[in-house]
Amino acid sequence: LRSINAEMASQPRPKSALKKKPTQKLDDAGGGLVTQEAVEKAVATLREFLLKKFGSKDGVIKALDQNGDQHLTFEEFDLALVHNDVNVKEVIDVELKRVFQDLDVDGTNDLSIEELMETNPFKAEEEAVVLLRKALQEQIGGREAVIYAMDEDKSGTVSYGELERSLQLHGISVMDATCGIPLGRIYDLLDADCSGELSWVELLDSDPRTASRECEQTIAGFRDKLVETFGSKQKAVSKLDTNGNGQLSYSELKQGLDSSGIPMTGFLGNKDFRWLFRMLDGDGSGQIDANELVDSDPMADARRLAQARRKKSLQRRKTTGLGSRGSSRPTSAKKTEGKS
Repeated sequence: LRSINAEMASQPRPKSALKKKPTQKLDDAGGGLVTQEAVEKAVATLREFLLKKFGSKDGVIKALDQNGDQHLTFEEFDLALVHNDVNVKEVIDVELKRVFQDLDVDGTNDLSIEELMETNPFKAEEEAVVLLRKALQEQIGGREAVIYAMDEDKSGTVSYGELERSLQLHGISVMDATCGIPLGRIYDLLDADCSGELSWVELLDSDPRTASRECEQTIAGFRDKLVETFGSKQKAVSKLDTNGNGQLSYSELKQGLDSSGIPMTGFLGNKDFRWLFRMLDGDGSGQIDANELVDSDPMADARRLAQARRKKSLQRRKTTGLGSRGSSRPTSAKKTEGKS
């Protein structure tokens, strides 16, 4: 193959910094949270549909590969499906872009025929996690040595920059350690709670898919509780937004939930409310709008923020000539909740 956010301050940002978003109709039938299970199902369903429609894998690539280069960009893929009278929304319940991103295992922004029709991207990720963990402990010298070597600032967590620098310092090839899957993709997979940093359990021990599923269930449980308590998503937003500015600060949301008698311990598990607030604050503004509260996909938002940070860090390093020594750590405090 080719080749987050930390705790939010409880004080609201100045009004001049807030994004005033238009009021929107909220659908109680379902939220925007896309689970990993849903994506895996969408990948299997799409592949089955394409085989049935075009007869074979060769038939698929012949029908969709408009320029004949044996690879599909998203734009080419999307347009080719339309040209072949495929209504994607009738085939899968997940956005095509999300499916494309998961299929693009090597992170090249295009799909080979193998990636489109054969490679199991989820199994490839799991194998990359196993190899990365093995490489770390074999090359650095065991669990305690890994912790000592990688935790540069003794924070108890590992930033993307710390991981990247440790691999280079100990002569570990990223391509070999991740089977050609981009390191950022594996880092985001391991960062199941989307904090922007890895606990030692996340880096070395936990099953990232199980941990991610638990986070998905926590967010879904919270949103279900809102509808159960207030009657609808719209009513929940109206009730909690006490000053009517279309935004909820940490303290405003917590006070609203407390006064409504919604017990946090019922669905937060080993997380705390500050973690939930940070997760829902998809744009990292320190405020939650109606969509972020009940309809967005916070885990996808968190991944986009992490990817944007890495891209910005890389550009800064290239500009300043720092190379890999530049830090990609978020400019906020470490995560502390949910640690083992």
